[in-house]
This record gives sequence, structure tokens and C-alpha cells, in this order.
Amino acid sequence: MKPRVVVFATARPAVLVRILPAVAERWEGAEIRLVLRDPYRTEVWDTAHGMEVVSDKPGSRVGFLAEMRAQRFDHGVAVWGGEADHWPMKAASLLSRVRTLHIYNENGDSFQMDWAHLGTIKAHLSWRWKSGKGLDRVAYLGPLFQLYGATLGRAVGTLVLMVRALPILLRRARG
Repeated sequence: MKPRVVVFATARPAVLVRILPAVAERWEGAEIRLVLRDPYRTEVWDTAHGMEVVSDKPGSRVGFLAEMRAQRFDHGVAVWGGEADHWPMKAASLLSRVRTLHIYNENGDSFQMDWAHLGTIKAHLSWRWKSGKGLDRVAYLGPLFQLYGATLGRAVGTLVLMVRALPILLRRARG
């Protein structure tokens, strides 16, 4: 049985054009599905020869993720190319149900994303942070701050305001 590979196009076309041949070579003979932004199709089309190309906007994001998880791919590929966008697709790659997830950088280097390779993941993130290659550090932190602000941040903010307001309220009550 042929291995099934899903490639999440989490980088700009110029990077994808360099990465896709390496993916096709690595999993030669595999069924490869490329999940791609619609505007990138024309720029990547020749490089994606032999791959099943599907849109990253099939309807709802939850439905898309459910479909990806139901497919049970053997391998997943995402590109961490130093760009501070493509977050929904990067999240989908991390949440998909693949046996192994491989991360490529813009140079074509790759590593496997699992507990056994935490040192490699740390080294990549450290290199990315120190080199600043195409990295907008604030933009990378933005989604984390948005998530925090939408969930725990509101509770923490309310608690901080209550603690800060308590002495004022007590002084007013005493009178």
C-alpha cells in the first residue's frame, strides 16, 4: 500500500517551489495531497505535478480540520519558512492526525515533529529567533497574545482589576 502524505502549504510560493520537489523525492511513489491557497495555484502548479491539489478553503475551518483528521495520512509536511502568517494552516498541520509530521524550513532542511526530536525543534526555534531571517518576532507572538486575551486573559484582567480596586472600595466604604 502506498504511503499517504499531506502537504500543508504554509509558506509563500517561492519557498514552496523549492520544497515540493524535495517532498516528492522523499516520498517517491506516495499519494501526495497538497493543501494550497487558491491564489498560489498558478505559481506552484508546475512544481506540484503528480500531486492532488486541494483548496485550503473548503467551507468551514472546523469541517476542513475534521476532514483532514478523518483521512488518516501517514505523513504530514508543513513549512516553517520564517513567515509570520499562514497561522490557520500551521495550526491545521499540528492538529491533523498524521503518523509523522515533518517540518521544513525555507532552506529545504527538515526535522520530524515529535517528543523524540524536542532538541531539534528547540534548536530550530532558537535559530529562527536569533537569525531573524524573515521573522517578525512580534507577529509570531501576536496569535499567542490573541488566544490569551480571548480566554485566560479576560479572567486574569478581571482579577487584577478587582484586586487593584479593592483598596479604593474599602476606603470609600470607611468613608
